[in-house]
Amino acid sequence: QAETGGEPATVHNSLKGDGLGDVEVGLHYQFNQGLDGWPFFVGNMRYKLDNGKGPFDVDRDDAGLETELATGSGYSALESSLTALYPSDPAMFFGNVGYLVTFDENVDRSYGDQTIEKFRPGDAIRFNVGMAFAINQRTSFTLGYKQDFIGESEVDINNVTLDTSDLVIGT
Repeated sequence: QAETGGEPATVHNSLKGDGLGDVEVGLHYQFNQGLDGWPFFVGNMRYKLDNGKGPFDVDRDDAGLETELATGSGYSALESSLTALYPSDPAMFFGNVGYLVTFDENVDRSYGDQTIEKFRPGDAIRFNVGMAFAINQRTSFTLGYKQDFIGESEVDINNVTLDTSDLVIGT
């Protein structure tokens, strides 16, 4: 809702965006064989490219509002993590802990009288735990919990640095 002269008015806006999003490349390495009651340990490395159309790349109107949706995040990132897998028939227990490093994006775009110079997304610490349970050879279900601790992001607009609060997301 928007206010127009003290009266609330409903504004409808429909946006579309399509095309290739950010591409990710990952490497995984299993460190052990899970023998003698030990879980399997897997090292993971993931790099997310900034090749999708990000929020600073989409078309905007004279007021600076987006006229299309982004297909990418607008920045690249590198994540490393360690996964532990513990089979206990008919269940598989799993856990993962990792760190996501994000890279600054030089935006240098003007929208009306606002010039966005640089965007610095926050890094993140992540973990998840869970269990996959096999009911039979064709059916299973998974229960899990994921927690992300995302550091503050910063953006430079008209030579002023604005920052966000830290963000904690649990799923």
